Amino acid sequence: MATPRGAKLIVGLDYGTTKTLILINGLLGIAYAYWDPSHPQASAIKCVPFGKKQFVPSHVGYGGNGEVLWGDAASGSAVPGYTWTKVLLNDDGPQEHSFGSGLLSRLVRNGFFYMSKDKPDTVVVDFLKQVRKHVAAHLELDYMEEVPPTEFWFTIPATWTEKARDRFLRAINLAGFGTRPQDHVLFLLEAEAAALATGKSRAIVVCDCGGATSDITAFRISNNGSDQEFGLMSASTGVYCGGAEVDARLLKHLEVTDPVAVAAATEQQADLVATVEMAVRLKIDFTGTSRAV
Repeated sequence: MATPRGAKLIVGLDYGTTKTLILINGLLGIAYAYWDPSHPQASAIKCVPFGKKQFVPSHVGYGGNGEVLWGDAASGSAVPGYTWTKVLLNDDGPQEHSFGSGLLSRLVRNGFFYMSKDKPDTVVVDFLKQVRKHVAAHLELDYMEEVPPTEFWFTIPATWTEKARDRFLRAINLAGFGTRPQDHVLFLLEAEAAALATGKSRAIVVCDCGGATSDITAFRISNNGSDQEFGLMSASTGVYCGGAEVDARLLKHLEVTDPVAVAAATEQQADLVATVEMAVRLKIDFTGTSRAV
């Protein structure tokens, strides 16, 4: 069956510093919708699931045979792996020792969070290749005959420079997105994406706090349903302050409070990683009240 003129798939991908996910109608994965201009209101949003977890870690690992591991497979693996690589796509962002934590410095030296300047692009490409394969396999099952022309929308921080955007676009292209002549790759600011997701007629201020950046945008949304109009009330802006820095502050507090116990508990690389993950869990569960850990 031929694709109607003007019809297309719209795929939204939120590749984050620490995790990759999107939540739509209780489903976890990457969102996509088939849009037909002759029936715009019938564009139901579906998801490419990642499984039962709430997110896929933006981790990449490499096996001894050159196999690329990603997500949970890389997180739970003893092979060399990397995360937070998205931060280094922007030269103006925080660098290796900017968080002031000795624990993080050890992870930096071991290559867990960062790597030398010539590697981030390659690692990002390797991760995005796996994401593309995962998405493509799902779409091919959903559209047995032929996958319609597709727009891939990637969210990006407002703080990114043009150089960082070009670098990210190059990685996306090398990963295989938009290789068909009928496909296209587009960017959307992270705060704008959050505003679009609210879907209500009102003026809103969006503060999108991610792993490495926090973006702020003010929108006025008018109309309802498929005829919504979104107007910028201010330009998107942001700062380099995200969840990763909060994690680093928690770790530094532990180091100052009881350095001997922390050193003993993080002697091995696996213990060190577990401590960082504990800080993440504390942040997620934090309610504002003191409690023992």
